Amino acid sequence: QAVSSPDPHEGSRWAMLCSESPDSGQDGLCPAPSKWQSCTSLEQVFGSGIRYASEAEATTLELVSFRGSEALLRGTRLSKVLQGGGRIFANSAGSSATFGLSEVVDRIDVFLSHNWSVHRLKKFIALTCYFSFHIAAIFTISLASLIGLGTWFGVVPSPAYPKNLAPYPCGVLCRVLGVPLFFLLLFFSRDILARLGNAGPLVFLDKTCIHQVDLDIQRQGILKLGAFIRKSEQMVVLYSDVYMLKLWTVYEVASFLAIHPIRCMKVVPVSQSIVFCICLVF
Repeated sequence: QAVSSPDPHEGSRWAMLCSESPDSGQDGLCPAPSKWQSCTSLEQVFGSGIRYASEAEATTLELVSFRGSEALLRGTRLSKVLQGGGRIFANSAGSSATFGLSEVVDRIDVFLSHNWSVHRLKKFIALTCYFSFHIAAIFTISLASLIGLGTWFGVVPSPAYPKNLAPYPCGVLCRVLGVPLFFLLLFFSRDILARLGNAGPLVFLDKTCIHQVDLDIQRQGILKLGAFIRKSEQMVVLYSDVYMLKLWTVYEVASFLAIHPIRCMKVVPVSQSIVFCICLVF
């Protein structure tokens, strides 16, 4: 609304909004009361800034939501990402077949953030340690407990040792089966569960969730990366020496932390996962 107050004491408040006039008041800043009607309106002064701010806000909301483009929100089951020793990580080149590994969803459980330059086996081992360690540990400890109880009660046969060497029943099955069973479940439990009907959580992997052949759909998917992050409940970072050197992965981390609390981000160093598996073998 145009400034129309006749109070001369209000003149200094609108000094920056008033146009220069030869009939200005004694302070030389604002027109005399008779010329207040000619003052520039607030809308004229701030209209452009408000319009640009509104447009920026609308653009931001469009980039972090799937409103009107729900079909772009896609997720891939974890078992499909890990199958074949994580062969999906062999390279970044995608196809219609890899895009077909994903499905339209309404949420994403885990956003996978990684670098394609890291070898696929390193990422496979890191992901299996994060997602399948508890499965392998529970089943291995349960089997070891059953074997131990069976040995104690004489149900499971055990080698005969001299009393001075083994005063209590002693078996070897846990030593023979323990580590192989653990690694079997660690690397293949997700495949086994998938055959039983549990394909695992929904994850975002750029190669499968963003079309790599249709350039128009690919562009739309890339523009919605912020929306993918917003729809993800958790982010798993496959950390390596090159992770923080790549602008793309830094952008993913920064965007996720701007929307989600830090407790929702899990960092899995790929090198430590390999060292852990080597230590188990020896």
